[in-house]
Amino acid sequence: GKSLDKEKKGQLEIILKNANRLEQLIKNILEMSRIDSGAMKLNLTEVDIAKLAQEVFEAMQPIASQTKLKFINKISKVPLIMADSDKIYRVVTNLVSNSLKYTEKGSVTLMVKKEENNVAIIIKDTGMGIKDNDKDKLFKKFSQLNYNPSRSEKGTGLGLAICKGIVDRHGGEIIVTSIYGEGSEFKVLLPIKKKGLNKQ
Repeated sequence: GKSLDKEKKGQLEIILKNANRLEQLIKNILEMSRIDSGAMKLNLTEVDIAKLAQEVFEAMQPIASQTKLKFINKISKVPLIMADSDKIYRVVTNLVSNSLKYTEKGSVTLMVKKEENNVAIIIKDTGMGIKDNDKDKLFKKFSQLNYNPSRSEKGTGLGLAICKGIVDRHGGEIIVTSIYGEGSEFKVLLPIKKKGLNKQ
């Protein structure tokens, strides 16, 4: 009968979802091991981080609009930097998507500005925030801070570790400031270097 087909379709969808998840996990584990062994290659070009962040903002717009959150754009012009644009795009996408996922109400803001000798990419949310003793765990492999057991869309727990690895390789840093219960801010600092220096 019809209901069986529906049930089968449901089961197939679950299998597919899990297969996709597994594939993502394997990709992430491979990437993590490349980062750990220092084998991750950077394809450095001159990158306009404001433009890159704008692209992420537009790509994430449909996801943001499915939530009740205000998705705020505070991207301003910044100097070009030498970076691997694909990898930085992934970092920004990952951080924005985390904020959208873990923020129940209020807003997620994507900001780009110059801070001293760095380009700063800031993702600020009004989510639940992170407990102080969890901040160290954030970038550890496979740690999944799960304050919200009703969430089914757990990631692989490698996202932030990979982000940190990519940012470290760029000579930058990720700084997390958070007040539990009020929200979090992830700040990625990427150095503005003169061209010709630091050839990899």
